[in-house]
Order: sequence, then C-alpha cells, then structure tokens
Amino acid sequence: MRIALSRLSTGLSTGPDPGKSLLLVEERTRRAADTGARVAVFPEASMVCFGTPARA
Repeated sequence: MRIALSRLSTGLSTGPDPGKSLLLVEERTRRAADTGARVAVFPEASMVCFGTPARA
C-alpha cells in the first residue's frame, strides 16, 4: 500500500479561512491519489491555523 504524507503550513498559505485550507487539502489528496497513494496523511491543524477558533 502506498501512503502519502503531506506537510502544510495553513497559517502562511491559507490564513484562518477553513475553506481555503480545505481546497489545499483536496488538491494535495488528488495529487497523492494520482501517484497511486491509497492513504493521505496530513498534520494536525490542517484545516485551520493554530489560534483560530475551531467553530469557524
């Protein structure tokens, strides 16, 4: 099984907007799948940068 690991810096690349972060995660997931990965692993706080309320 091929596993893809992705490193993201949501605070710098997307700011506090969860929608922008989701687009980045989707793009990285597609890229991983295109290379044959069956699992994509992302770091904690991939959906929103630390210090941003989780409800957003």
